[in-house]
Amino acid sequence: MSSSNSKFSEAETGVFWDLDEFPIPDDLSPASIYDNIKLALKKMGYTGRVSIFAYTSANQSKEEFESANIQLQAVGAYKNPMFALDIYNWGVDHPDEPTNLMVISEDVSFVSSLIDLSKKENIVLLVQPQNASGRLLETASLVWLWTSLSTGGSPIDNQRGKSKVAIPSPTCSAETGIFWDLDDCPIPDDLTPALIYDNIKVALKNMGYNGKVSIVAYSVANQTKEDFDFVNIKLINPGTSQEKVNMMFKDVYMWGINHREEPTNLMVISKDISQDVDFVSALVHLSKKENNILLAHPQNTSGVLLRTASSVWLWSSLSTGESPLNNQSSQAATTSPTCSASRKRSSLSVANKQKKRRTKPLHKKRKSRANPNPED
Repeated sequence: MSSSNSKFSEAETGVFWDLDEFPIPDDLSPASIYDNIKLALKKMGYTGRVSIFAYTSANQSKEEFESANIQLQAVGAYKNPMFALDIYNWGVDHPDEPTNLMVISEDVSFVSSLIDLSKKENIVLLVQPQNASGRLLETASLVWLWTSLSTGGSPIDNQRGKSKVAIPSPTCSAETGIFWDLDDCPIPDDLTPALIYDNIKVALKNMGYNGKVSIVAYSVANQTKEDFDFVNIKLINPGTSQEKVNMMFKDVYMWGINHREEPTNLMVISKDISQDVDFVSALVHLSKKENNILLAHPQNTSGVLLRTASSVWLWSSLSTGESPLNNQSSQAATTSPTCSASRKRSSLSVANKQKKRRTKPLHKKRKSRANPNPED
């Protein structure tokens, strides 16, 4: 998103949700829907206050919605006109300030009102049950499928071929701490620690992450420490696999504590840890405290952890500087959830450099940089 739109990053977002057309999935609750919508918006750089208004003609437990900070409007047969009127009044009540307006509805009878509001300091966000097209999509900055938004996922690409537009986030220039299980995700035979370091930086830069990168690798097996020290990858050799997991968990958690006053990116490279309740809980907790979670696995995975991560790589892709998977469809992703504004600028030149690097292995020693430490 251009700098002219950065003022919307901290602006209030009003969410107008047709609960009859977009019911709560069986495994979720009003409270988890609220949290997941906030998470999806945060991934795209919208960090301001979120107000959610739900409309239904059916009987619902009002207390359950109120406890989740969702205003439930049980308006019976007047649902549709009330829905459209409240959207219009949102614009009237915010005439001189930027706002974000999200509409979760199949009804597009008020398209003219939304187009008008988009011209008056309102960013329009849409949620559809399936891929849609039409005049309204040309007005929307972002479009989600309900199955994705309700679980905190990423938006889809606009139907007319435009890139997804995210507000430049503080995480774009923030430091990235990488915690790498070297036994689960070993160095491919044709690569070296030096090339892995460079390729990870390329993959991050292609997604718009331009800040400092610190890598800590953990391995029970014997490794040549000098090869890692040479490229500023801190190598830790625990005695057992369990000690390795415990140490990695502690360092990840300490990363969050030591960076609690600033946004960061936190990448975990390991086998599927979705069954490790403590590790998953820690990452979910850290994601709510200015930490943007990135994951890399040796193979496709699924589960609650993927809802927390803004990008997920296969190790075979990350280790060669390639793009992450799309969290929702396991297709290659084309933009970063938070930093896509800078990706177009950097991807071509970096990709070209990467091509050259793969055809000619890196032999020349570079000047040493300061060792990263997750507890510094």
